[in-house]
Amino acid sequence: MADIKAVAEARIARITGFDFNDTADHTLYTVPTGYSFIPTMIVIHSLSGTMSAAVFSAGLSSAKTDFVATITCSGANGVTKVLVIRPNYNATPAAGSGLMTIIPAGSTFVIDMLTAAGVACTGTVDLFGYLF
Repeated sequence: MADIKAVAEARIARITGFDFNDTADHTLYTVPTGYSFIPTMIVIHSLSGTMSAAVFSAGLSSAKTDFVATITCSGANGVTKVLVIRPNYNATPAAGSGLMTIIPAGSTFVIDMLTAAGVACTGTVDLFGYLF
């Protein structure tokens, strides 16, 4: 039977205990040999505190911005909140406005924490998409 991630949109990766104060690149997923990856959504939930000051980008590890260029996490303040992040689609796609890069085999999809949350805050980051 085929891997569900290769026939439907699915949760591709989950990072628990993600530290929103660690300003660095964080690998969410490495595309397996023989596949390419199209990311469709990032979901951040189960926060331990407030991450309203946090700012990040996400995408292919070489660019870090081809999924979303800059997300400011305003209002993300605890376990009852969830952030659902999709690429910024535009009626006329152009680089930086919804035209994404297909992530090739062996490449990594990352979150680049640009600005720390400023207070202790961890959470769960789920990456959704599909392989082909």
